[in-house]
Amino acid sequence: MRLSLDACLPDRIPLTSEDPNLAGSIDPVTFLAPSGFRRTTGERAAPPYIGRGLIEAVPDAEILANEAVELNPINSSLDRAGDFPECGSTDCLNGRHNQNTSNQAFVGGHTDTRVGRLGLRAAGPTLMQFMIGGSQGELGFTSPLLPTEPTSMTNLNRPGCAITVTEPNIPLSTPVSLRALIRLVAPPEFGKTLLHVLKRKNPERHFPKGSPEERVQRGAKLFGIDLVALANRTIPGRMPAGGDGRDEHAINQADRKLNCAGCHLPVVTTGELPAEVGAEHLNDAWVPLFSDLLIHPGPVIDAKRIAATQRLPSLVQRIDDAGNLLNTFDLVRGMADDTLPNQGVATGREWRTPPLMGLGRIGPPFFHDGRIYLRQESVSTTPAGWVYSDSDSANTLLVVNTLQNAIRAAIELHDLPAPFNAENQSNDVGGSCPVPPGNHVCAVVYQNGAADICPPYESITSQQNRGDARKVIRRWRRLSEDDQLAVIEFLKQL
Repeated sequence: MRLSLDACLPDRIPLTSEDPNLAGSIDPVTFLAPSGFRRTTGERAAPPYIGRGLIEAVPDAEILANEAVELNPINSSLDRAGDFPECGSTDCLNGRHNQNTSNQAFVGGHTDTRVGRLGLRAAGPTLMQFMIGGSQGELGFTSPLLPTEPTSMTNLNRPGCAITVTEPNIPLSTPVSLRALIRLVAPPEFGKTLLHVLKRKNPERHFPKGSPEERVQRGAKLFGIDLVALANRTIPGRMPAGGDGRDEHAINQADRKLNCAGCHLPVVTTGELPAEVGAEHLNDAWVPLFSDLLIHPGPVIDAKRIAATQRLPSLVQRIDDAGNLLNTFDLVRGMADDTLPNQGVATGREWRTPPLMGLGRIGPPFFHDGRIYLRQESVSTTPAGWVYSDSDSANTLLVVNTLQNAIRAAIELHDLPAPFNAENQSNDVGGSCPVPPGNHVCAVVYQNGAADICPPYESITSQQNRGDARKVIRRWRRLSEDDQLAVIEFLKQL
């Protein structure tokens, strides 16, 4: 670790004229250099450190099998003829596994490319690479597995700025112990209401209409879950001898309803992780992970992706359903973020399906950049807009000030806004797309206005720019508000 010496200068971002990645003529439209490089900015919110050892223990074969099965036809009673014809009988899902080295060749001696599973883009095959990379890159500690200091071009050969401490800074036992700690942080238990449902003799037997159990049960079914299969795999002693013959991931294959479970697989299985400590808690287990550990393309808005500078929140005056004039800003829907290199094969718009275990206990912020967070001050000042949609309206205002509204926003942001010609949208004051005044915000120019942000379902732009979950979200927008709330109540129990 380099001490804070007067002779050392802080590293700076090189000027564009100094950056070798930007050598040559920059395209004035896409801002790409001849090398294909573009300078971008981005934010990151680290995922919670629960169940990471269980994720590491999922076999490669399980992840690859998840990728293959997503191409199969599915059954959903919420489908209607003509929905996204380009997808045929599949669900528009295009998940794929990420693959990467362990970043540093020192980690375990592996230089081969392996199936990734950890990190926001599933670029990490092992936990150890995070222990080593984080120790050095974020804390400044070198170790026997990564004994070299990061190169500082600013201070290279600078007189008086020299490493004065012994290398490596920490012994091998430190990252090994840290890995054991992270591996064994257990996911929390389900909420009491969901446990009450799952512990019944028949988890699918009806509860009184409107009761907490009925709402959670209904939400789980809309999610696409086989409750009997989920109970058999998550409640000790429930699995019959010889198995139950039900779907291994606890998906209701006869009717997947929304098919959220198509990517957020309710249950995955672990294999044999050679852990020195706590292997009995990690190996040969059913895990209510609610993720396929694959990377999926999210919705992308081209104008935001290729802008020379980052898009800032845009204030727009709108009239709400009560006729009041409000200043609102929209939660950014484009998922493309090209800022972090060395993420395996993932592109800037591909992200790992976030595991939902512990969602209701941990809560916001949500998404890779934490864009969904609770904001009490926006109740009476500037609420977020163009997120909430139900069977009566689309793209109306939503103040993200509760866990319920944060989950609703996270669901809605799986796709671009509903276009103005959507069946659940009329020409009223609460409709239309979040188009800034003049189709322009900072360096972001929307050439086609609403067609950029809310492309019609049948358009080529829609097929290219909508998210992997576009069919799921179209089904979501067909639900009554009460059914939407039932799904949210189920998710709060995870």
